[in-house]
Amino acid sequence: MRRRAFRRANLLVFLAAVAAYATACLGGFLYDDVHSVRDNEALRSLANLPRLLVDPTAFSALDAAMWRPLLMVTFAVNHAMGDGAALPFKITDVLLHGFVAITLASVARALGGSLRASTTAALLFAVHPLASEAVNFVSARSDQLLALGALLALRAQLAWREGSRGAWLGVVAGTVIACGSKETGALVPALVLGVDGALTLRGACARAALRDAFRRAWPSLAVAVVYLIARRVLLGTATVDLPRLDPGDVAVGGGRDVVTQVCVAAMVATRFLAQSLLPIQITPDPPIPHLRDLADPRVAVGLALVLGFSVAGLLQWKRRPLVFTGTVLAWVVALPWLLVPLNAPAGEHRFYGGLAGLALIAAGWLRSSWLRPRVVRAAVLLVVVGLGVESATLSLDFRSEQALWTRARSVDPASSAAACGLAQVEQDLASEAQQRGDLDAVRAHLRAAIDLGVLGIARQPTAMSVRRQLVRIRLALGPDHGEPLLALAEARALVERRPRNPGHRILLSQALTQAGQRAGETRFFDEAERMALSCLTIAPPKGLVWRVAAEARAARGDLPGAVAQLDAAVGAGYATPPVRLDRAELLLKLGRAEAARADIRAALVESPFDPRARALATQSAAPPR
Repeated sequence: MRRRAFRRANLLVFLAAVAAYATACLGGFLYDDVHSVRDNEALRSLANLPRLLVDPTAFSALDAAMWRPLLMVTFAVNHAMGDGAALPFKITDVLLHGFVAITLASVARALGGSLRASTTAALLFAVHPLASEAVNFVSARSDQLLALGALLALRAQLAWREGSRGAWLGVVAGTVIACGSKETGALVPALVLGVDGALTLRGACARAALRDAFRRAWPSLAVAVVYLIARRVLLGTATVDLPRLDPGDVAVGGGRDVVTQVCVAAMVATRFLAQSLLPIQITPDPPIPHLRDLADPRVAVGLALVLGFSVAGLLQWKRRPLVFTGTVLAWVVALPWLLVPLNAPAGEHRFYGGLAGLALIAAGWLRSSWLRPRVVRAAVLLVVVGLGVESATLSLDFRSEQALWTRARSVDPASSAAACGLAQVEQDLASEAQQRGDLDAVRAHLRAAIDLGVLGIARQPTAMSVRRQLVRIRLALGPDHGEPLLALAEARALVERRPRNPGHRILLSQALTQAGQRAGETRFFDEAERMALSCLTIAPPKGLVWRVAAEARAARGDLPGAVAQLDAAVGAGYATPPVRLDRAELLLKLGRAEAARADIRAALVESPFDPRARALATQSAAPPR
């Protein structure tokens, strides 16, 4: 009878989560999804699964290296399910949210929460709007998997305490899921050990309690140690650098000193705590000022609230283990991004695990008797339905970049991320106009994107991503209708700021090529070729390097030299479809149609639906005029 009640409660929680976020399935790839999922060639074949497990550079189409092997495997599987369409990714995220919610309910019951209290708390978590980013951004799946892994490891640890012999395998599996999805997973052993130790300490002396807790925590600790060693081998660092002590560039993560980071963290944590109670002004770019004054009332009040609630929760380790566990879970998940300076100090998806911790705290304070009266149950139902409707409405904003960033701008008109997001919308509209052949519309949309990019830089002058985007937009206008000399100056500034960033050198090479086309001077082409090839000395080789060098050669009229650059890419083992198609275009211009067709056929084998490859195949098959 009791098991049947548990199954019904779990089904209710799962269905509530799915109903609240079903509209997320209408969305596409947004924000970081574009470079980490949509444009990531490493995800386009299941044959790449071994690489995804060991290659941090497979994380993104950009020059970003992160080692999240399990996360990347789930992306590759979703890609294979729908040939890259967004729907399988979105369905997976919605279902994953439901599984996190029912695992949360199971943990709450295992820690002594009543069925009514545990189910109510899990329902509130399942429909809460603050989970919107974690569910709607595909790239934020890491936060869902982190929470799921932590809760699974904790649930298995509790079962182990109750005598389940095989439960240690669940502890291992949960820790592997957490570590394989996000770096914060390395702290799961602290959660397992802290909760197990507190529960054991209630009925034994301190020494015996710690001994027993460590004895049961070894599987989780072993996984975390192996994970950190692997990070050290693959990335060159096991953890992260400590915040700097001297003041620096506060808008850049690595430039934020420890005092500024503490001030920012206090305001971020306070904002998210308030939104968990009153979920309003939810936005992908929360307005967080970079203060450096611990005496500032906003900082002082934030620190007092966060520390006060935390201490109060930890002191409940004996009377209310659910409250203690929820507090530990919230801190385990939140501590890394509160201590480590990130370029975007606030991201609501990072609070997903913290929201789960608050739900456990709520389950610990709720009493079954409080929830029995019909009036109370009706009120809870109204709250759940209201939150669910708000979550569904928020998810509709994730259907498009324009809707998402328009809302972000309504919350904070000074949002640089919103300006950049709307600039990307204009770029996408320009691409659509390009396909229609409407060149006037292409230029109009690109100029609108430039205006938005300039606005984004004015609001956040030190944001490198905004500056890179602006250079790309200027280059998209081309040498005849754009401002290649201005793009050249901005690209040089990027290289001066970060000289060992290969992406900056590629942008500079492309700007030099366009400047040479505008000015008609060969010195620009020579420098462009040298700049592109210099990337081979500072980063792992990529076909893009030779492609950009070939562009410079072709722009100066040396088509055989451009082909030679692409030949070098093929000889180095980087015969990717873009390299082959660039080579085919040049070969067609040189009248070498048979060689061009061979490259096109090879590209179609790897990317049979590539529109450029299909167009070139048609062109190469046409009789010469």
